[in-house]
Amino acid sequence: MTGFSFRWYLMDSDNPQLPEVGMVRWVLRLLVLLLQIAPILRYVDSIRYGLKSRCARTKEVKATTEEEKARWHRERVKWYTLMVYEDADATLLRLYESFMESAPQLVLQIYILLKDPHASRIYPYKPPVEGLDIDHSEDIVEPGVNPVLKLSILVMSVTSSLVSLAWSLVVYHRSLRYTYPHKKNISLLGTLFQFLWHFCSITARVLALSLFASALPQWIGPLCAAHWIVMASWVISQRTAACNTKCEEFLFALVLGAIYIFMFFNAKEERTRYKYLLYYCFCLVENSAIICIWFLSPSTILTNWYVFPAMVGHYLTFFAGIMFMLCYYLWFHPTGVDISFPHFTGKKKLPKDPVETSSEPVEMKVVMLKDNKIASSVSSPVLETEPDSDFVSERDGHLARFLSEHSDKVAVRRFS
Repeated sequence: MTGFSFRWYLMDSDNPQLPEVGMVRWVLRLLVLLLQIAPILRYVDSIRYGLKSRCARTKEVKATTEEEKARWHRERVKWYTLMVYEDADATLLRLYESFMESAPQLVLQIYILLKDPHASRIYPYKPPVEGLDIDHSEDIVEPGVNPVLKLSILVMSVTSSLVSLAWSLVVYHRSLRYTYPHKKNISLLGTLFQFLWHFCSITARVLALSLFASALPQWIGPLCAAHWIVMASWVISQRTAACNTKCEEFLFALVLGAIYIFMFFNAKEERTRYKYLLYYCFCLVENSAIICIWFLSPSTILTNWYVFPAMVGHYLTFFAGIMFMLCYYLWFHPTGVDISFPHFTGKKKLPKDPVETSSEPVEMKVVMLKDNKIASSVSSPVLETEPDSDFVSERDGHLARFLSEHSDKVAVRRFS
């Protein structure tokens, strides 16, 4: 996370169209990076750019001449563009942090919960009472420890971590769509179903890994390493173009391989249905195998109350995640899904949105919205082509050059 953030800052410094950064701010950036809180500063920058865009809008409204209105309009679009991109950067960094730091810790939390002596009992400790014959042979005595409170805190911690992981994916996809003006935004219902999809899928995966770790803790590391190598190799084989150099592309594949241990994350702008099918089939087979190993392990006590609920809970959450994913893509995806049956009908359906399905270079357009309607827009062909000097007007030339030079930075984060 820190390396990617520092690299993006260096790329920003090479762009003459971006605001210059002084020495004091560079020191602040380095300090924030050393403290491993890079997303916070980017969220602050996103808010700062948003406020500047608002101020430019106010000055644009109060302007008396057309020249002043055009100048403040360009400023307003520029700061709005920076705000959107900075927010996408922050959400991606938070996504890296969640799956490379929080997700492994979540597996450890559930492992501790399963190995805790109180977790195998669903009744609280009963203190000895004079005159009553109570069997305390299996009771666990820990002076000063409330087992119910202890387990409640662990369960709340695990639940909050699962919610944080699922929400990090949802927020990233929502913010990323704002950087693609030709793509529609995700609705509230779409956000809800996407969150439920990720929450259930991550829960199933984390639960399977935790159960396996409770039986064979010495093998959980090699298992995750093997999964990481396979998934990183798969990302490399896709020939992604998310970074500028091969070295950065290789590091990016390694990071995605680590994320794939817990959840699928698309690395290339293309159809994902077959990728999802391959990934979830692979995870289903792998999860079933490690759960069987855990169930048949001699260290697994089958009389513990959570053994069978954990197995049933894994498959319920796994297939619930698949169901929520299908519901999201069929009814709540911003662009919808074109389901065709060429082998039965013999007809080829036309794509619903030619902009998103076309293989031609996409024209970048910054759109200003007001009351959910397009107020103004500025176009610039930033993918695979340079803006033609005859095509770009003098009024919009500054922003067009900014978007063209800014696209190298954006390309690093443009995968959804």
